[in-house]
Amino acid sequence: MKVDRRKFLACAVGSTAFSSCRYMVDVGRPALFVRITGLCGLVTKDARSGGMDVLMLDALKTGVGKPHQARLMTLPNNVISSTDTPKLEKLGDRMFSSWDLTGYDVSIAADNSGRFSSVKMARERNFNETLPKEDMFGDVSWIPRMERLTKNKSARVASTYFEANPGDKIAARVLFTHGELSSIFPVTPIDFPAIAFKFDPVPEAGAYQQALGDAQVFQLLPTGIATFTLTPFPLSSTGTNSKSAGAQSDSKGAGTQKTIKLRAGATGAGALEVILSNLLIDGKCSTTTDLQVLDHYKAYYELLDKSVPVQNPPPIPKYVKEISKPLDCAGHEDEFIRCGPMMF
Repeated sequence: MKVDRRKFLACAVGSTAFSSCRYMVDVGRPALFVRITGLCGLVTKDARSGGMDVLMLDALKTGVGKPHQARLMTLPNNVISSTDTPKLEKLGDRMFSSWDLTGYDVSIAADNSGRFSSVKMARERNFNETLPKEDMFGDVSWIPRMERLTKNKSARVASTYFEANPGDKIAARVLFTHGELSSIFPVTPIDFPAIAFKFDPVPEAGAYQQALGDAQVFQLLPTGIATFTLTPFPLSSTGTNSKSAGAQSDSKGAGTQKTIKLRAGATGAGALEVILSNLLIDGKCSTTTDLQVLDHYKAYYELLDKSVPVQNPPPIPKYVKEISKPLDCAGHEDEFIRCGPMMF
């Protein structure tokens, strides 16, 4: 995707957990930035078909034991119209409009030109760099890759998760047909670019240690408007939805098609920022281990095809104290538990 825009980094250090460093477009050029955070498997398609599927996992059905919530969020003044009235949620000192995505396929109508590709950085990352320098914050390699965690370096996702009804391990799916993928980092309340995690036990493919980035997809907005269409997963062959009692949400498979129409602020110019979030419902730490041992990443192994061999126990991220800023819960109970996407 060729984009006529300046490439510079701007760090929006705000008062919410969603503040991050990101690429920005030229002033006055409408653009959509979709940040992807939480338990989200990113499955890029082959070069011919292009695009990327975002599989938002049901944390309870994939064995995490702590409920997450799949949702779409943006600032209220970005909302033009919505089939359902959004929920208002306060994050820090700002209010966000929020929609529950559980049980839905989500498609985006914005700019239909170009293909799906990764951002081109000014230089290639040196993989001895465990923590990102400012000129490398956007490099997609900061998003961890499953192929480095399996025994045979395969990241093949089971085909059932791409069927019309993906089953109860998938809370929601989002399809990107075009755009530019990059990584970004939360910087408040924790400075995650300065915190490294290592996957432990050591993967058979080799040691894997680095900062963990979120994902971001950039698209131009020729009209300044983006429409999100939510289509419910079909009922299973038994005539019931695939969400059982006690799972992430009881609404999966229910309802009718919905639309959410957004614009870049009140004028339709500038940047429209949207968050696809599948974070812990209560992500605040209660112990330091909550922050330093990210056991909910084990859910990603549930996406793999049965032919892919996995270590037992599977590698999960653990805090590397020696090269990182402090990461403790005591006295900092507002700090949230890291939960980021995985590339497949």
